[in-house]
Amino acid sequence: MTHRVSRPLGFTLIEMILAVAITVLLATCVYSATQAMSGTARRQGDITSKQTRRDRFEEIIRHDLRGWLPLKSTSGSTASTQPALASDDKQSLLKFVSTADALSNFQTAAFPTPRRATNIEYLLRKMDHTFEIDRIEATPLNPAVQMVLYQSTDEPKVEAFDGTKWLPQWTRNDRPAAVRWTLGADVIVIKL
Repeated sequence: MTHRVSRPLGFTLIEMILAVAITVLLATCVYSATQAMSGTARRQGDITSKQTRRDRFEEIIRHDLRGWLPLKSTSGSTASTQPALASDDKQSLLKFVSTADALSNFQTAAFPTPRRATNIEYLLRKMDHTFEIDRIEATPLNPAVQMVLYQSTDEPKVEAFDGTKWLPQWTRNDRPAAVRWTLGADVIVIKL
């Protein structure tokens, strides 16, 4: 008679350690790939969101500047379109009257709002560590409406082109040839 040596059922310790090591290695690879993909998607979303905000900002500026009218004081003399500081934390960047349709008007096809002069002012506000560009519009019949257009950690800058050079402030009564907004690394030039 022959004796058979029976082998115990189950896995050896070496086989178990090897299986756990392979599982941990695969899980680490999958986790790393997932994190890389979500980080790329998050960065892409941030870039798209920033570009959308910038595009919307440029669209509103173009809308306003399209109907630029000379700003006059009540006495009939020209008034400065660039007051120095409005308050401690606010600075007027650009102020003018526009015939472009007001953004705050509610219009329907049945009852369109007629075009009228709208006072537009862009203010720069400094917060703790950020800067904010606010747009204020007021018409003779409606109270002033203020909206935040842009937020940045870099200080925005606006310059006006008189046909020969860029000026940090526009104090003349006629409209400039172009307006340049510097928003961090983005530069928006709007020709008028």
